[in-house]
Amino acid sequence: MFHPHWSRAKYATLSCAMLLALTACDDLKTEDFHRSLLEKDLQSVKYSDGINIREAKVIAEAYLFVYGDIAGPAPQVYIHNAQTSWRATISGGMAINPHDSGLPPVMIDQKSGLITWELGPEIDRIDLSLAPKKDYYNANAIPEDAR
Repeated sequence: MFHPHWSRAKYATLSCAMLLALTACDDLKTEDFHRSLLEKDLQSVKYSDGINIREAKVIAEAYLFVYGDIAGPAPQVYIHNAQTSWRATISGGMAINPHDSGLPPVMIDQKSGLITWELGPEIDRIDLSLAPKKDYYNANAIPEDAR
């Protein structure tokens, strides 16, 4: 159970220090981890046979990763069929309680994969290398009007 020469307070202090260290390490890898998942998912998108609903979700999430800073660090995307396009509505907030972000939807053409959004550029293919380095853990990096 306990080391005979250590007090409970020493164990509690060590446990807290380890928890803080693990949390700090996890924060540092979050963006890179998210980017690597998106890159892997984007490799499975086949533009030649049209875009299905799963591919549309991947494309919308990657697009927002590059161009959607206004949507927050990890917006949730819901895909809806809009006849010739997929409409990706954007929700924000915590994963367990998302809310409508009030942002216009990202549109993905079902045939070509062309991506359009009122708040970003129109592009044929998403390129994650264009994503700027994000600093979600530095409050000074958040614009004043977004706080």
